[in-house]
Parts: sequence; structure tokens; C-alpha cells
Amino acid sequence: MSCHIGMLLRPAPAELAATCKHYESVAAGGAYESAVFYCPESGFMSWVAARCLTHIRPSEGGATPKQCPVSTTAGADTVPKRNGRPRSRLVDIGGGTGSFTAVLAHAAGILPGVGANDVRHHGDEPLVLCVDPCPEMVQRARSVKGVTALQDNALSFSQRRDIKRYDIALLKEVVHHLPAADLDQLYAGIWCQLSPGGVVCTVTRPHNLGRDFPLFAACREIWRDNQGEAAVYESAVRRAGFVAVKTHEETFEFRVSKVTWLDMVRSRFWSTLSTEHFTNEELEVGVEELERRFAHHDEIVVRDKLIFLVGHKLPSGSGSGDTRDVGPS
Repeated sequence: MSCHIGMLLRPAPAELAATCKHYESVAAGGAYESAVFYCPESGFMSWVAARCLTHIRPSEGGATPKQCPVSTTAGADTVPKRNGRPRSRLVDIGGGTGSFTAVLAHAAGILPGVGANDVRHHGDEPLVLCVDPCPEMVQRARSVKGVTALQDNALSFSQRRDIKRYDIALLKEVVHHLPAADLDQLYAGIWCQLSPGGVVCTVTRPHNLGRDFPLFAACREIWRDNQGEAAVYESAVRRAGFVAVKTHEETFEFRVSKVTWLDMVRSRFWSTLSTEHFTNEELEVGVEELERRFAHHDEIVVRDKLIFLVGHKLPSGSGSGDTRDVGPS
């Protein structure tokens, strides 16, 4: 496959601007990282990182969740080494505040352990890059140790030629914000930006959360209207040229106090709950629905289903046809 990518000429869609505005508001109020899904200390983030690494690790070499793929390009030996192996480069596209970016990078061994020096670059190139369109998110990500932050939206970033090749590209809870018509361009751009032998990991949720998920009915309906089917994303990954494409569904079950969960809903922790969809009055009606539903419960059991979609780029010499120079490798 050859890469022929032009710069994105049209502006980001209005839906993206609305989503960005929503998350800026949530982050500024402190509600984003206090939500269990995005709290750096939560077991949820560590679990997601471990599942990501389990699914993206190479089948050869006995890799463990503490290891991750390394570039097979000629330039890989210029990357700082860890335990005698070249250290991978990671880009988290739509990485928000960079908290999960750091959790994944530490779990993968890309960044050193707690208490080590703040190693962000090798030469002029970042080892770990967090990309997000929201200025408030990017500002917070810049304070995360080991993470370099860049303000850009996913589609625009995927078309850039001025970046170092990366070995791992992550899109966590991002693709449902893009129109289906943009998915081919997004994944084709990421394919071109990855090192030969690199991997893309998309983390998203099912099209239908199910009636058991503790959100009110109108919210679950909005979710269905905006969340694509996993097969749509998988098809786009395959069309981009990725191989060994696999989709895995995993469930993380946890308990949270009813008060905490209802506070999360009131804080509009997901864009599904944004003012674009619900006024304050409508949101409170939804909360009252949940209060009636869980009237006899002090805790709420959340069974969160995540979809991990992984695709690999063939190593050099394997017929990958990667002919475009996106920057020094």
C-alpha cells in the first residue's frame, strides 16, 4: 500500500467543536478526572492498559503485558533502550488530559518507573505523544510527567507529515466522535504514520450499552444514535491496509456508591450527557429516573463493556508497500 496523503483542507466538523467545548467545561470543573473512568488512581485505567497491551503484543517472543512492540525500522536503534531492547514510541490520539497515556506508557515500559527522571524525548522527538483538540485538556496533559502534548484533532493529526514514526497508535474512546465518512482517511493516515511492524489499537464501546447499564433511557438512546457498530470501525481498519485485524470484547465490573455515580451523571462525565443533548432540567429528570431505579441500593454495579480493535502494519520487507516518507524514521 502506498501513502498519498494531502493536508486536511476542511475545518473540523461542528460536532467535534461541541464535543471539545463539552470536555473543556468538564475538565475545567475537575469532574473529568474525578470520574472513575478517567481517575489516574482508578483500577479501571490500569485494567484497560493491561488489556491494550495483551491485545497488541506480538505473538512471537513471549511478550508480556510489561512489554510492547518495537519498531523494526533501521532507525529503531536510535531510540533509548530498556533492558537491552529499543523502547517503542507511543501516540495517544484523542488522549485528553494525558493521564491514561502515561498509565499505558509506564505499563508498557516506554516510560521509566515512579521516581525516575522525566524522560520525554530522545533528541528532538517525543517518546510519548498525547494529541487532543481541546486546549484545556492539552494544558493539563503538558503537566503529566513523561508526556508531550499537542493540540490537534484526530483526523487532522492523521494527515500530518511532520512527525516521527510511531510504533503504537492508540485511539481510546475517540472514533465515535468522527463521522463514518472520515474513518477511511483517519486509519489510512495512521497506517502511513506508523513504523513498519507498528500497531493501531482502537478502544471503544458497543453500539448498544444495554438496559442494564446505569444510565437513564433517553441517554442510552442518544448513545445508540451516536455510537457506531464495531464492524464499521473494523472494516475501515482493514481497508487502510492493516493485517491480522482482530476485535476483542472485554467487560470490567465494578461497584460505585449511588451518590458518586449520580454525581458523575450530573457532572456530564460523557459527551452523551452534554448540554447539546440535555438541558439541566432534562438531565435532572434523568437522574430522578435513576434514583427510582436504584432506590433500594447504596451501591451500583457497573458492567462496562469495551471493544479492543487491533490492526498490525506489516514489517518492512513483507510487502507493506510503505513508500511515503513521513519524517525521519
